[in-house]
Amino acid sequence: MIKIKVVMPTTKDYTQIIQESRAYLRPHLRPDTQLEFVTIEHGFPSIESEVHGVFNAPAVVLAAHQAQEEGFDGVFVNCFDDPGVYACRESLRIPVLGGYQPAMITALSLGERVGVITTDRDGILSEERKARQSGFGHRLSAIRKVDMGVLDLTGDKTRLLDRLTLACHQLWEEDRVSAVTLGCTAMHYLIHDLRQRLVEERCPITVIEPLVNGVCYLEHMIWMGYTNALWCNTRMENLTWY
Repeated sequence: MIKIKVVMPTTKDYTQIIQESRAYLRPHLRPDTQLEFVTIEHGFPSIESEVHGVFNAPAVVLAAHQAQEEGFDGVFVNCFDDPGVYACRESLRIPVLGGYQPAMITALSLGERVGVITTDRDGILSEERKARQSGFGHRLSAIRKVDMGVLDLTGDKTRLLDRLTLACHQLWEEDRVSAVTLGCTAMHYLIHDLRQRLVEERCPITVIEPLVNGVCYLEHMIWMGYTNALWCNTRMENLTWY
């Protein structure tokens, strides 16, 4: 049996979102994989800048440490910005993933030229920075935006679907991108509609959805017996949490 803790790294009412996310993820996982969701109490309601990520990350790290103490096999941080992920890797034995790296690695495994569809102008800057820091910059061919903030993504499904479809066409036809990842895990709820529309409109671009991709990636890592190698380099026993 595999136990995965999913950390929701922002402060908002996640009751309905957690129910929908659990139902969305369940068909893609092994029958014996258990998912448990946890929210944070302090921080911003969305992560759309470095400031948001820095303030919310400590609560993410605390939640991940608690998950290891409770016997979970891995932690998934449900955000494409990976807040707190590297800090968790320095201090935990169990694997910790966010949405970004697994999605980019998957895209790079499928296409020579890859892209990201992000939220807005600030999102483009964030994607450029993450690509440089993670070593993906030379392979990230294009970034397109839907001109919507994170908190707006679930408010108007039709508008978001139209803008995602347009971005996919632009990436395929103008940027010659063959694999693209959605740049926010909050977009997951319309991935099936998006893929269906692209089939109908004869746009063959491959779209990676980072929530299910990341959780499945983590599940596979756990099943293979992989653990973090960095955790032994950071001494945590004398750390006082404030």
